Amino acid sequence: MEEDKKLYKEFLNGNEEAFNKLINKYKNNIIYFITRYVKHKEIAEDIFQDVIMYILENKEKYNPKYSLKTYFYTIAKSKSLNYLKKNKKQERLEDTYKDEKLVEDIIFSNERKEKIIKVINNMPRDYQIVIYLTKIEGLSYKETGKIMEKTPSQIKTLAHNSKKKLKELLVKEKVIEVNKNKIIRLLLVIFTSIIVMSGIVYAGVTIYKKYIWKEPEKFNYTEEKEVTSEDRKNALDEEEAKNIAIEIIKKLKNNEEITIKKAELIKYPDDKEMEWFIQTNEQISVNLDAYTGELISYSDNSIDDTKIASTMSKENVEKTIKEMYQNLGYPDEYTLTNLQKYAVTDDTNLWQGDFCKVYDGIANEYECIRLTIIPEIKHLWGLNIFNTKTENNPIEISKDEAIEIVKAKSISLGRDENNIKNITAELKFEKMNTFVYSQEVYEESINSISNNVSNNNDNITNIQSTDNTYGYRTENLVRKVWRVEIEYNNDLFKDLEAYFVDCTTGEILGGDAIK
Repeated sequence: MEEDKKLYKEFLNGNEEAFNKLINKYKNNIIYFITRYVKHKEIAEDIFQDVIMYILENKEKYNPKYSLKTYFYTIAKSKSLNYLKKNKKQERLEDTYKDEKLVEDIIFSNERKEKIIKVINNMPRDYQIVIYLTKIEGLSYKETGKIMEKTPSQIKTLAHNSKKKLKELLVKEKVIEVNKNKIIRLLLVIFTSIIVMSGIVYAGVTIYKKYIWKEPEKFNYTEEKEVTSEDRKNALDEEEAKNIAIEIIKKLKNNEEITIKKAELIKYPDDKEMEWFIQTNEQISVNLDAYTGELISYSDNSIDDTKIASTMSKENVEKTIKEMYQNLGYPDEYTLTNLQKYAVTDDTNLWQGDFCKVYDGIANEYECIRLTIIPEIKHLWGLNIFNTKTENNPIEISKDEAIEIVKAKSISLGRDENNIKNITAELKFEKMNTFVYSQEVYEESINSISNNVSNNNDNITNIQSTDNTYGYRTENLVRKVWRVEIEYNNDLFKDLEAYFVDCTTGEILGGDAIK
C-alpha cells in the first residue's frame, strides 16, 4: 500500500520510527508465516530478527514494483530455508503455549484439537503457505508467486490442490462430513485456533474477517441454460404456475378475466435461478420464482402510455405512487428512495419509483420494490420485486484505504496509474460479481500464452478458455461496500471502471465498467 511505501521512504531518509511502524505492523503475521517452516515459535522469532537485520543492511534492495508485504515475506522465506539447510532435521512443534490453554480449551475439545493439528501438520508445507498467503494475508497470486518463486498460474493450481487436500484430510480424520460447503468455514476455525494457540491474536482477528469472497465457479452457459427433466421435476408444474399467475393478475387488475397465451420455464445460469414466464392474451406478463411461485416481475402493456398527455408535477406523482404502493400492501419499512421519468420512448408518460430498504441511511436497491406507473390514470404498468440476500456489514475500511486498494488492483490488471483522471468513492450496497476475477483470469491466460511463446513452446496447455460459452458465477450475496470509480483519460470514449471494496474486510467483491 502507498502508506507502507511512504514509511519505507522515510526510513531510507533516516527516520527509524517509520521503520519501527512498518515492522510492528507485520511482525506477528510474519512470525506465524515462519512457523510454517520451522515449527517452533522461539526459532521463528530469532529468524524474524534476521529478517529485520537483512532489511536494515540492504536498504536499497527493495523493488517498488512489489508491495512491501511481499518483500518482507520473500525475505522471511529465504531466511527460513537457510535455517532448515543448517538444521536438516526439522524441529517438532512443542507445547510452549501453556498460558493459552484456557482459550484453546474453550475453542476445541482435546480430541478435536489434536485432529486439527494433525491435519495441518500432515499437509505439504507449500500447501500451508499458499493458504496462509492467499486466503489469510490476502495476497494476489502474483504476489504469492513472487514469495514462493512460482508463476501466478502455478500458485492458482497450488491453491486449488491445497483446498482439495485439506478437505481430504479433514474427512479422513472425521473432523467433518463430506460436505464442501463446510470447508471454508472450518478452514477459518482451524487457522484461527492455531494462531490463538500461538499467541498471535491480531492475525486471528484478521483471519476471521476474511473469506467473504470465494473463488467463482466456472460453468458452461450453453449447457446450463437448457431446462432438463430434473429441472422440471424440482420446479412448480406448469398448471400450478399458471394458476398462481392468474391470481396475481386478478388481484392487480381487479378480477378481470384472464386467458393464458404462453407459459415457459427459463433458466439463468449466471446465478442458478429459474423462472416461470407467463404471458396472457391481454398483453400482461408475469415472472415467478420457479421453485416458490413468488412474484419476481409483472408488466401490463394493455394501455398505451404515449396516448396520455403528461400533466402531473413530480410532487403529485410522488403522492400518487406512494398511495398505489400502500394499496398493494407491501412493507411500510421500505422507503421511496428514487423517483424519475422512465423513458421507454421519447413521448413516454411513465414514472418509476423505487421503494427500498434503508440501512444506516444507505438505500439497498437489492431489497427493493419498483413500481412503474402511468400516474394520470393510476395504471400499474410494471412491478419488480428485488430480494437478494443482504448483509449489513460494519464499516472498518476507510474511504482512503478503499481507494488505495483499488489503485493497486487496477495497476495489477495492466492499467496505467499516471492515466487516472479522477477517483470517487461512496458507500453502497452491491452484489458480488466476477467483473474483476474475469479480468484476472484473462490476464493470467495472456501471460501464460506469452511465456509459452517466448520459450518457443508449441504445446500450449492449461490456458483458460476465452470461449464465450463459458462463464464464472459467485455467491448471490449483497454487502455494504465502497464503490470506487476510476475515470481514465481517453479522448475516444468515456473510460470508467467501478470496483466494489468490502467495507469490513477490504476484499474486492466485484465491479463494473462504463465505457
